[in-house]
Amino acid sequence: MKFKFYFYLAIVFFASPVFAESSLSAHLHGHVKLNMAADGKTLFVEVHSPSQSFLGFEQKPQTDQQKSIWNAVKNQWENKISELFQIDSSLECKVSKAHMEMHFEEKEEHHHHDEANKIHKEEPYDEREHHSHQGEEPLTGEHSEIKAEAMFLCSKDIKDLQLIVRLKKHFPNIEEIEVQVLPNSGVPYSKTLKKDKTILGF
Repeated sequence: MKFKFYFYLAIVFFASPVFAESSLSAHLHGHVKLNMAADGKTLFVEVHSPSQSFLGFEQKPQTDQQKSIWNAVKNQWENKISELFQIDSSLECKVSKAHMEMHFEEKEEHHHHDEANKIHKEEPYDEREHHSHQGEEPLTGEHSEIKAEAMFLCSKDIKDLQLIVRLKKHFPNIEEIEVQVLPNSGVPYSKTLKKDKTILGF
């Protein structure tokens, strides 16, 4: 898929030394890793974060309140993402793709004498597969993370652009955002955002 290809290309730049020193811990509540890459008239956005940073909890949504929170966060990203990333209106950018999932670290115990280790696997959450039923075993997953991506298509090349990040306004559990940017110039840079309404240059 072309969308995935450009992010794999961007990862090559994000793996460079300029980003190595500022990498986030594997699972730090309140923190978000945000990758952004411009390619001509296209802007790619990718987010990785502990679920707590967006939802306020980590387990699979089980109660009506938890499901409501998850649906609201997912809807904000997939249908109102322009409120999260405000782009200069002169570029006439439109959202081409926006998707968000929760991923879980599951544990399975093997009861053989020679298999004491636990096996970890990652599964995306789909509410349609997790309706609660009486007598059903409790859902597991000690840690989970949000994985989201989006693509904007603009009418002009993305250059000399100022983009405003508003994630902290809509998701108050976020404390810090570590941004990795690959502009059209091909010169990557990183920045740590601790305040709402932070401006990024492309």
